[in-house]
Amino acid sequence: MTTSNRFTAHPVGCLIGASFLYGIIPSFVKLATQVSGIPAYLFLSNAVAFLLGNLVLAVRRVSPKVEGVVLKDVLLFGCLSTLGTSSLLTLSYQYISIGVATTIHFAYPVLVMAAMAALFREKLSMAKIAAILCALAGVVLIAGPGGGFAGKGPLLGILFALASSVTYGVFVIANDKSAFAKLDPFVLFFYLSGVSAAVFGAFALFTNSLSLVPSPVPYLMALCQQGCNMGAVVLFAFGVRVTGASTGAAINMLEPAVSLLSGILIFHDLLTPSALAGCGLILLSLLSVSRKGKDAPSDR
Repeated sequence: MTTSNRFTAHPVGCLIGASFLYGIIPSFVKLATQVSGIPAYLFLSNAVAFLLGNLVLAVRRVSPKVEGVVLKDVLLFGCLSTLGTSSLLTLSYQYISIGVATTIHFAYPVLVMAAMAALFREKLSMAKIAAILCALAGVVLIAGPGGGFAGKGPLLGILFALASSVTYGVFVIANDKSAFAKLDPFVLFFYLSGVSAAVFGAFALFTNSLSLVPSPVPYLMALCQQGCNMGAVVLFAFGVRVTGASTGAAINMLEPAVSLLSGILIFHDLLTPSALAGCGLILLSLLSVSRKGKDAPSDR
């Protein structure tokens, strides 16, 4: 192996590592919410994230101060979409397998394409239209009679996962079009986790679900979740800066695959051929989108 090949293999390894870390996070969340209530755990995990965010900013000597117009957009678009995504995706884990929920949630790039075309008149190529139809067909296969998710409960799980895809799509569009588009990612992380911790904490307190859980599982899972989250952010950022955004997005398709595998290994999830085919169609649509255009170095 030449020096050049060794150099390019390293950032690819970082992207694979980031996808693995992102992919096992749903397992931590589901394990924790089996012991703790959802609002209480979301408060706990976001509080841990807020503390980690403070630590990172202190180490990097970055001030969290932002202009009023930027803070307004962070609170309006960033926090609302993040709160919605966290709640909806966690709720979906209670009804369907984490792998299927993560795969459906991963349809957000396709939804973003459709929204950008409708709201900002961005042109849709035939490849993009095909990707949208492919993702829709995948969801139909999962939700259909052969998907193995018949009944009111599983249908709710699918709807929650789809809704989380919409709310995260809003966040992605805001990252491009809002006043906080150029904000330091860790400053944004600081505000999103802080506001989320406050809102989920208040909700848990109001619903009498905020209490100390005797089991160490939720606390350990919160540390694992946010540790993996921070590690994945760093690995993904480094990998994308060297390989380019398209390659990074393509390799990131490993994330739902890791979630599917962890769901099978940890929770013994059973997936029908129809559900697997649906997940495959969604991943295929995302892969076709991520491969468009040239690779170019990009910051995340």
